[in-house]
Amino acid sequence: MLVGRNVAMSVLTAAVEMASTGSGQALFLLGEAGMGKTRLATEAGTLARSVGMDVLCGRAVPSPTPPPYRPLSEAFLSAWRGREPPTGPMRAGLRPAVELLVPSWSPAGSSEHRAAPSVLTIGEAALALLDGLGGPGALLVLEDLQWSDPESLDVLGYLADKLPDRPVLVIATLRPGDDTAAERLARTLHARRCAQVVPVDPLDDVAVASAVAASLGTSVPPATLVAAVAERSGGSPFLVEELLASLIGVGALAPAGAGWEVRGDVPDVVPASFALAVADRLAALPTAARDVVRMAAVLGERFDWRLIDATIRDGAGPGGSAPSDGVIDALGRAARGRLVEQDRYTGEFRFRHALTRTAVLDSLLAPERAWFAHRALAALGAVDGAEHADADRLGLAARLAETAGDQVRPFELRVAAARAAVGRGAVASARESATDALRLARTPRQVVDAQRALLDAGVAAGDAAHVAPLGERLVERLVALGAPARDIADVHLRMAAV
Repeated sequence: MLVGRNVAMSVLTAAVEMASTGSGQALFLLGEAGMGKTRLATEAGTLARSVGMDVLCGRAVPSPTPPPYRPLSEAFLSAWRGREPPTGPMRAGLRPAVELLVPSWSPAGSSEHRAAPSVLTIGEAALALLDGLGGPGALLVLEDLQWSDPESLDVLGYLADKLPDRPVLVIATLRPGDDTAAERLARTLHARRCAQVVPVDPLDDVAVASAVAASLGTSVPPATLVAAVAERSGGSPFLVEELLASLIGVGALAPAGAGWEVRGDVPDVVPASFALAVADRLAALPTAARDVVRMAAVLGERFDWRLIDATIRDGAGPGGSAPSDGVIDALGRAARGRLVEQDRYTGEFRFRHALTRTAVLDSLLAPERAWFAHRALAALGAVDGAEHADADRLGLAARLAETAGDQVRPFELRVAAARAAVGRGAVASARESATDALRLARTPRQVVDAQRALLDAGVAAGDAAHVAPLGERLVERLVALGAPARDIADVHLRMAAV
């Protein structure tokens, strides 16, 4: 059951009803990690399906250089997988934008010499794909937008202006803080009355008591238990469940007749932090399964189990363990231990909460992190092939290389990511990747390569104000390095083009 969210559910219910009758809108669910934003979005999806609407789901992922259009591509790719592209937008000049949103429709190499679609055309392509689903309406859920790439946010801003006259509801979830671009967009659209911001705040003490009762299946939970959980959970529905599970796991909370009893004082299983509860769950797993979870934490909050399998299949863990039970069995154990879960829409595995992954990472020593990252990086190249890695894999490889302590590959991968982003027309992402490459540059030649990547991004954007001084500095460095005249002329040509 859903506890303490009556106001938010009223807003979502009304929004689904309005969208199903042709009056859509954008909603931003804003709340800290663990407050139940995903649960609310899932409830909205259930409501939407009950009236025949299609539901599309995509998610942004944490990365120093977020892959361009990642949440949008995930949503549209899952909705259109195995289906032919709609003929209307393909004939209306939207083919490049449509193929950007559903990459499986794009022939290999077809985008290399094609002009990058604008935000307007990508927004129109998104609307055409939503219309083409054929139902009475659609719900587009975009999660964790605090990690989104700038291009996806631009498209979302465009969509928000077009929804009131369409049977489309967009629900986005994001965390507040750090003045992220996603939060600024949400506030701006709300101020312009183009979207609603729905705060998802901590539960009050009454709601925490209801959550404890519902989780334990009892009408009257022990008062000492409710007080302890309310104090330690901070009103997070997720942590309420985690605390109860931990207390049951250590035997401090046990069934007694028709209810439950606390054995002794409520122990401080999570002493003001989430790490101890996660450590308890991790310690309950066999050694091989623990290594699988630790490897998953190094890979990211969402992870590919096949990559873990390729990573540890032929080797023991840093503690000497071998994956005797198999990766799938280990993930099953971790899921039963409430550490990971499988996304029911995409089939991907993920940690039940970002805090879970953080706690697992914190339990690793630096040499252990480096060992896992080194193995994962080697497996990543074997699985994908370095020359064929997509934007997601390039970002992951760069992060793994840094964690492994590699002094060269992180730079090379960031430059490669910048070039790939320019090729896709994702100028903002290209600049971020190139800037990160510049941070990692250790030699004069690396500085030149990073500046060239920045220059390419500026050229793609037609940004003369930044390209001119950057090009001049790049020419000075090339002259100082004794570079061939052709390289110097190439920089002048790029500046002249802008």
